[in-house]
Amino acid sequence: MAFLAFQWCATYYSLSCREIGAIDYEDLFSLFNIYFLFTENDRYNNKIIVSAPKENTWFLISPLQGIVFEPNLIIVPKSCSSIFTDSLLKNSFLTENLLICCDLLSGNIQYHNYYSNSWHKSSLSFKPPNYVCNEMELCGVNDSLIYVFNYNIANNLTLVWSLDFSHPSLNWTALKSFNQFRRAFSSVVFNNTVYVIGGYFISDSKRCCLNSCERYDNQLNVWVTIASLNTARFEASVVVYNGCIYIAGGESENSFIQNSVEKYDLKSDSWSLVTPMTTARCKFALTVFDGLLWAIGGWDDSHCTMFTAESYDYVTDKWQVEEKPLINKRRNHAAINFHKELYVLGGLSSNLSE
Repeated sequence: MAFLAFQWCATYYSLSCREIGAIDYEDLFSLFNIYFLFTENDRYNNKIIVSAPKENTWFLISPLQGIVFEPNLIIVPKSCSSIFTDSLLKNSFLTENLLICCDLLSGNIQYHNYYSNSWHKSSLSFKPPNYVCNEMELCGVNDSLIYVFNYNIANNLTLVWSLDFSHPSLNWTALKSFNQFRRAFSSVVFNNTVYVIGGYFISDSKRCCLNSCERYDNQLNVWVTIASLNTARFEASVVVYNGCIYIAGGESENSFIQNSVEKYDLKSDSWSLVTPMTTARCKFALTVFDGLLWAIGGWDDSHCTMFTAESYDYVTDKWQVEEKPLINKRRNHAAINFHKELYVLGGLSSNLSE
């Protein structure tokens, strides 16, 4: 059995490093349920005041309630947040938006109390009707709707659901399936429209990589094909940044890990290549923080799990490797900008060969 020691309490990096406490986790194949935080403006403070405290600092904070594989993070508007929380806590911190973590394998939901730095399990379940198997993906929030995709591999069909959390009944609505069956695709909400990008399907026992993309028309309940990617890919990461959709990394044919990055322009319905990442990545987290696009962790082109993070500035069209790596390597994790802080949580630490 493999063991890993890492910091249970906060570790601060400034001119020196202080370590407080440690804990052993027994299985490298299981998830890290600790998450990290990187304070906003540290990047700029580092340029101005070298000795400022917590410069470029990753530190450990409160753990999740149990193991979560491939966590899905959503920020719920404060007007809807009370349905996820316990009655005893409703009035204690629900003056702002709520960060929730969804475990699509178990259907469990956790919500974060920012002021007490603690996670709490919700009594709600997150599995749609006619749940088929454990392969399920979640897309972001469109007003009060969350979109969930559930693979029905036997029928080569992706079931699509929307969950309305604007009222306590949490109504599930079945939507039309994609035009093209796809697995391990990327999805994002942009201008109140859901986009699904890339992925793969199996034909004659061979994995066929996709460059096709679709968007959902809410009025007609149909999926509309849009411009194709320049490079077919799956297990890529996607986010909205500077008014465009950015997709980065992922795998292509023959399990080749990509470092290429593309952006989608809605007006011209076209994808264009931008400067590639410094490191090829898949199964990594991509998010926007401090005005930059951040790529965090993931697998490299040797299928080794990484500690590193890098950030992209659309003004200069350049990537910069962050000086401080993650405290622990991870893949299949999640990252989000919340309360002007960068949260990274969940994921596996193992390499492909382990």
